[in-house]
This record gives sequence, structure tokens and C-alpha cells, in this order.
Amino acid sequence: MPLSETPEDDLTPQEVSAQLRSLSAADFKRAGSLAKMCAAGIPGMDAGDLLQEAMVKLLLGERVWRRGVHPLVTLKMVMLSIAFDARKKAKGAIDWLAMIDDGTKTRDTSCPGALEPDNRSPQEIVDGRSQLKYIESLVADDADASLVVTAWGLGMRGEEAARETGLEMNRYEAARKRVTKKLEPLAALRKTT
Repeated sequence: MPLSETPEDDLTPQEVSAQLRSLSAADFKRAGSLAKMCAAGIPGMDAGDLLQEAMVKLLLGERVWRRGVHPLVTLKMVMLSIAFDARKKAKGAIDWLAMIDDGTKTRDTSCPGALEPDNRSPQEIVDGRSQLKYIESLVADDADASLVVTAWGLGMRGEEAARETGLEMNRYEAARKRVTKKLEPLAALRKTT
């Protein structure tokens, strides 16, 4: 285990509780917006359920809160993880191939969360995950930038992303510019390969 990921780097349940109690009304509104983005397409779970589950798992110690990480970043990461697990369970539990009247099978794309098969190679999947982890690390100390990255990851841009993240447009633009600046080395690297 790397030195930076020792149990001492995690908040205690009492510290988690204190952090959650200290969130402002604006922070809870942003957390709700994050939950709404993360819960998109999860069968049987809405944004409120997702946010509540994330907070409960943090309080019970089932999910960790790294010392020094902003509360909204922590909540976002926990909610993304819970959402990923929920989608994976739903995908395995539901037969998305529905019988239609003529007896043939077709993919039911009207079902929320219906996913196309992942045709990427294992190397492409690993590379994508490592790039995502790298991008998350770039914005880990900037809550607004982290919100922007999450919105982008969910396909939102501009006014829609600003609205869904709970950021005023000028604050969103400032965070967007910081993210873009931080991503320049990664973009340059991708152009050379």
C-alpha cells in the first residue's frame, strides 16, 4: 500500500460527521446537483436516494473520505462509485432484450440505463481508466473544477453544466478555464501518440 493511502489519511467517522454537518446550504444544493448528474439512468434510484446512500456509507465507514479532500469532491466520487455499482447490478439483473410481437428479439433502448456492449479492448479500457484517474487527480483540490469535470463526463456543457452543477455562469467559466489549462499537457500528449 502506498504511503499516501494509509488509514491515517482517512477521516474518522466523527470527522466525517463533522464535515457533513458543516456543509452550507449552497454546498448541499451543489451536492444535490451532483447527485442528479450521477443518478441519471439508474433504475429505481433518484438523486436524493443516491446522496443519502453516499452520506450513510461515509458515516458507517463503508466508503473512505481522504483527509484534505473537499467534501463535494468526496461526495461526488462516492456517488459515482455507488452509481457505477448500481448500473452494473441493473445491467446484470435485467434482460435488456425484450420480445416484441413478431417473436424476434431487439434491444430495448427505451429502458433507462440501457447500455450498448463495450467493444473496447482491455488495453483501451485500462488506458481510459488511468486517464480518468489522472484527470480526477488534477482537479482533486478544486471543488468547482471537479464539478465541471463531472458535468463534462456526463455529456453536459455550457449553461446546462453550470445549471446542473449549481455554479453561476461566471464561476463555471472560471472553473472551466482552470480545467482546460490543467488538461493542456494531456491533450498535447494525446496528439503525439
